[in-house]
Amino acid sequence: MNYYISDTHWGQKSFLKETGSLFPDIMSYYQYAREKWLGKIKKTDNVYIVGDILSKNVKNPARYLEGLTGRLHLVVGNNDVRHLENPEFTRYFASIDQVLNIRDEQGRIIVMCHYPMICWEHKNLPNCYHIYGHMHTFGAKEHTHMNEYGIALNAGSMINGYVPCTLEELIANNSSFFTNHLKK
Repeated sequence: MNYYISDTHWGQKSFLKETGSLFPDIMSYYQYAREKWLGKIKKTDNVYIVGDILSKNVKNPARYLEGLTGRLHLVVGNNDVRHLENPEFTRYFASIDQVLNIRDEQGRIIVMCHYPMICWEHKNLPNCYHIYGHMHTFGAKEHTHMNEYGIALNAGSMINGYVPCTLEELIANNSSFFTNHLKK
C-alpha cells in the first residue's frame, strides 16, 4: 500500500505552533506521531515523504528515523537539503528525488513535489493527482487556489492527523480542511 505525508518537521521546536498547542513539547509531538506511524504502516508499505521530515538543524537523524516502518521514499523539501550529504540521513530512504512520478496500485498517476505546482506532467489525464507539502495550514489564498484543481492534495502532517495517509485519506482530509478552515 502507498502512503503519503509531508512537513512532519520532527525536532523543530517552532513547529509546535502549527499543532495548535496539542503537545507540551517537541518530543511529545514526535512520540505521538511515531506511535501513530508504527501502528498504521507495515514493513511492506511504501511511504512517500513529500519533504521536510526533520528540522534542518537536527544533528542525529537516527534518533527520529531509526525503526520507522515501511519503505521510505523522500521527495526533497527545503529542510531536507542540509541532510542530503549525510549518509546517516540518506541511508533510511529507498529513493530520494526532487520530483517523483509514480503509478499507484490502482494505476493512478501521482506527481509529487514538496512545493505546490500549478502545472505538472500528466495533469490533464484522468486519474492524475499532484501531492505536495510546504504550505502547512497558512495561506488561505494559496490553499483555495490549489483546491480549485480538485486533484492537488496537501500531504502536510497537520492536515492529515500527523500520520501517513492513503490517497483516499488525503482526498477526504483535504476536503475537510478546505470546508472547515478555509471556506469560513
